[in-house]
Amino acid sequence: MDQLIHVEVLSRTGDVAQRVPLASLPATIGRAYDNDVIIDDPFVAPHHLRIERLDDGNLHVVDLGSRNGLHLTHPKRRVAEATIGGDERVRIGHTVLRFRNRDWPVPAEESDLSAEGWRSPLVTALALAAYLALLGLHTYSATIEDFQPARLLAGLPFALLVPAVWSGIWAAIGRLASGRASFFGHCTIILTGATTAFVVEPLLKLAAFAFSLPALAAESVIAIAFIIGAVLFGHLRLVSRLRPPILIAGSAAVVILAVTATQINSWLESRDDVNQISTMNNLYPPFLRVAPGETPEEFIHDSRDLEKPLLKQRDAAP
Repeated sequence: MDQLIHVEVLSRTGDVAQRVPLASLPATIGRAYDNDVIIDDPFVAPHHLRIERLDDGNLHVVDLGSRNGLHLTHPKRRVAEATIGGDERVRIGHTVLRFRNRDWPVPAEESDLSAEGWRSPLVTALALAAYLALLGLHTYSATIEDFQPARLLAGLPFALLVPAVWSGIWAAIGRLASGRASFFGHCTIILTGATTAFVVEPLLKLAAFAFSLPALAAESVIAIAFIIGAVLFGHLRLVSRLRPPILIAGSAAVVILAVTATQINSWLESRDDVNQISTMNNLYPPFLRVAPGETPEEFIHDSRDLEKPLLKQRDAAP
C-alpha cells in the first residue's frame, strides 16, 4: 500500500497553515529538530506523537508520554492512542493536525472574484457614471426651491472623494491581507451599492405613497441595511480568504446590529417627542396614487366619531 501521507497543520479558522509530506511510516511529530514533522508550539512536547499505519491500512497515532496529551476533536476527549480515519482531526498542545492520503479527493477550484472582468477600470467608469447620474437626479428631486445646476457641481468633489477614500482603505487592507489591492474592484462594489440605494429608497417611498403604506417608507432603513451588508460582503470577499459562509455571517451580524440600533434610536426619539408626527415629505403627482382616496367630506365625517370619546374623557377628568 502507498505509504505517502500529508500531515496538515490547521489554523484557527480551519485552513491549512502547513502541509508536510511523509514518504514512510512510522514518523514522529514534536518540537525537536529530529522529528519528521516539527511543530512550533510551546505546548507541544519535544517528541509528542508517533504516527504509524496498521495492517488494515488505517492510520494510528500514539501519544509519546507528553504532559499535555493527545486530544481528539470530534468528540473532544483525551486519549493515549487512536485510530484515525476520514476527516478526523487531533490536537496536540494548541495545534490541530489532519492527515491525508495521496488519493484524498479535493473539491473543484473556487471562482477568483479578483480575476473577474467586472473589476476593470471600464466597469468602474460605468458604475461611476450611473452613480453620478442617480445622485444628480436624487438631488434634483429633493430640491423644493429653484434648482441651481451649480449645486450639483459644488457637491461633486465630495461625491467623488467618499467612494475613492473608501475604496482606497479596502485596497490597502487587501494588499496587507492577501497581497492584492483590487482598487477598481472595490470602487465598483461601493458605487454599485450606492447606486442601488439611490434606486431602492425612492421606489419604496413611491410605493408607500401609491398604496398608502407610510410604514413602507419608514422601514426603508432595513433595505438600505441589506445593501450595506451586501457591499460589506463584497469587500470582504476580495480581501479575505475565509469561506463565504463565514463572511455572510459576519455581514449579516453587521446588518442586524445596524438595524437594531436604528430602530432603538427611533423608538427613543419618539418617546422624547410625543408630539412628533410621522409624515411623508415627498410630493408625487396624484395619478401615481393606487390606493383609493378620501374626500374632505368623508374625512370630516369620520373625525366626528372621535368627538364623543374625547368629550367623555373631558367630563371624566377631575
